[in-house]
Amino acid sequence: MGYGSLGKTKKFRFEGKQPTEISLSKYHNGAHSQETINENSFHAPEEKGAYYYSLSATWLKDKEKRISEGSSSYVFVIEVQD
Repeated sequence: MGYGSLGKTKKFRFEGKQPTEISLSKYHNGAHSQETINENSFHAPEEKGAYYYSLSATWLKDKEKRISEGSSSYVFVIEVQD
C-alpha cells in the first residue's frame, strides 16, 4: 500500500480461493487495535503519522472443528503526511 490519502477507503483482494477469516490489526504510537473490515476494505487513518498494519487470512476446511487448509500474513505501513 504505502503512502495513503487521508481517511480514504483502502481495498485489498485475494486471487483464487477466498479466505474464510480475515483480520486486520493496526499499530500506532505503541497502541494496538483491531480494525473493522467491510467487503475487503478498511478506512485509512486521518491523523499524521506512520501506521503499521498486520493483515491475516485463514482458509478453513472445517469452521466448526477449526481445521485449516492454510493461512497467510501480510504487513504494511501507511504514512499520513501533511
